[in-house]
Amino acid sequence: MRQFQKKNVLIYGAGSAGRQLAIALTQSNDYLPVAFIDDDVDKRGQSINGLDIFLPKNLENLVINKNVSEVLLAMPNLSRLRRNEIIDFINP
Repeated sequence: MRQFQKKNVLIYGAGSAGRQLAIALTQSNDYLPVAFIDDDVDKRGQSINGLDIFLPKNLENLVINKNVSEVLLAMPNLSRLRRNEIIDFINP
């Protein structure tokens, strides 16, 4: 049987869509969620299913320290403008 190397990913959005995505990814052979990023300051320091929630300003350190290869956006109700702002922030 082939051994899979999962990609460490961050989930941007710690709401219901992010929680559902994290649960789905635990069944994946390709991705391993390592943390959440969320704009809501009140969620900082909390955790969901063992995954800590961080503010966007921590993104660069998380990518380096947790060997993150992708950031998955889990915020389905965003405006196109806000989605583009987040994408620009993630990919400067």
